[in-house]
Amino acid sequence: MKKTLDATIHSKTILGYLGVLIHLPGIMALCVIPIALLFEEFFALIPLLCTTCISLIIGQLLYRVFYSPRMCHLWDAMIIAALAWIVIPVIGSIPYYGLVVGGISRGEFESSILYMSQLPNVLFESFSAFTSTGMSVIDDPQSFPKSFQFWRSFCCWIGGTGLIVFVLSMTQPGSGQFRLYYSEARNDSIGENVRETAKIIAKIYAFYTCIGIIAYYFAGMPFWEAINHSMTSVSTGGFTLLSSSFATYNASIKWIGILLMLIGAISFAIHYKVIQERKFSLLLSDQQQFIFILCIVTGCLGSFLLEFFGMYTLPALDIFFNFVSAITTCGYSASPIAAYVPNTKLILIFAMLIGGCAGSTAGGIKIQRFYDLLEGVYARMRSMTEERERFITAVQSRKTAPKAERFGLPMGPRAERLYAAGILLTMWMVSTFLGWFFMLIAVPEKKALDAFFEVFSAMSNAGLATNVMSADFSTYGKSVYIILMWIGRLEILPAVILLWSILFPFRCKVKEKNAPSR
Repeated sequence: MKKTLDATIHSKTILGYLGVLIHLPGIMALCVIPIALLFEEFFALIPLLCTTCISLIIGQLLYRVFYSPRMCHLWDAMIIAALAWIVIPVIGSIPYYGLVVGGISRGEFESSILYMSQLPNVLFESFSAFTSTGMSVIDDPQSFPKSFQFWRSFCCWIGGTGLIVFVLSMTQPGSGQFRLYYSEARNDSIGENVRETAKIIAKIYAFYTCIGIIAYYFAGMPFWEAINHSMTSVSTGGFTLLSSSFATYNASIKWIGILLMLIGAISFAIHYKVIQERKFSLLLSDQQQFIFILCIVTGCLGSFLLEFFGMYTLPALDIFFNFVSAITTCGYSASPIAAYVPNTKLILIFAMLIGGCAGSTAGGIKIQRFYDLLEGVYARMRSMTEERERFITAVQSRKTAPKAERFGLPMGPRAERLYAAGILLTMWMVSTFLGWFFMLIAVPEKKALDAFFEVFSAMSNAGLATNVMSADFSTYGKSVYIILMWIGRLEILPAVILLWSILFPFRCKVKEKNAPSR
């Protein structure tokens, strides 16, 4: 007998869980206060303490008033994730105002500091950091005080592996934890439960960050830059402390950057098996990792040949570095992207679309879904047989048709996986082209391809830029980029569910067989 499963959106549950997540920027600001004290940047204390107070007060109010241990359903979790990725970057933008206060108090009026007095620039920088995109409105990050350089990198580092993952690693187990974990586009299981999985991910993440700091330092990078760049390399965030990104660093540092970007773009489940179980063969034998390596080899070779025949001579290492930065969606650059030939830019766009491996810090649609799409195409071609033709004819004539398994069509969980990959790609492309459509209003016609490149970069949370984005760019254009970074980090579906729930509030009724009665 069929019963109705009530999947109503629970507003109190959403607000309660959102209150738990909103504590995060306040705790982060407390962690940055010692940096401000160390470098005697006392002007930074007020904005950091304000961030802590606002975050903890709002978080506690929502938690105390609305939180209850009741079940957090999947639709609730999707809305919570979508709201959290808006509210947390907004609260996290408060410390940037300290740049203006500090600059005026010291009699300094660098243009990069004064730019942060404008709300669109502050919000853009914060969303870019938390979504680990790495685009910036600041031409000279070196002019930033040390505490705020660290704040940008720290936001990238936390956002890279997921805001919810870090919160889950610090909270007690609950009935809605898996749904929250899943809502952030994660379904890999490493530990016995979601909390254990989140803790393992955080430990692996911190371990590689420390290794990166040591490697950068001994390769010749100043220690402070090594700390910040290690955080934004492993998180595939892409924020740097130099206006030239990695262009002025030596070859050893670039190779270390490539290695750390690749580490960040590999699934944490693979890292765990390699570290804990010593299964090094998985780096090549695992299907997703093999396709990832194959994409890197073919993409680097294609980029090199296009640039070679395009007469824009670049060192092979720089071409390799930029392609790895694109496919891992990190956003570092070893040479100007704007000077690339158009075909190379298209290769980088395709690399950013694919992104890194599922369960990593990288953006894009992920390697696993790319493989699922190819598998779906192959399954569809195999189904085009004479027997399949009779099946289609029988269906059209309303006769009894044979089962679809006989024609090579994917069924069961495999069909669900291929279906989900196709839906995601469709939503991804529609969102990207809509973003490009709206962006063309704000850019000159001659920069249409560059705008397309940066729209893809924002949507993939990659951060590679072609000089379209700047501090002087229109507020309208920055708003489009912010929306793209937000929905790209959420992998679209939670953003769509939030928008749908606001525009068309309803009680969702799902018919299921043998659904438990309430």
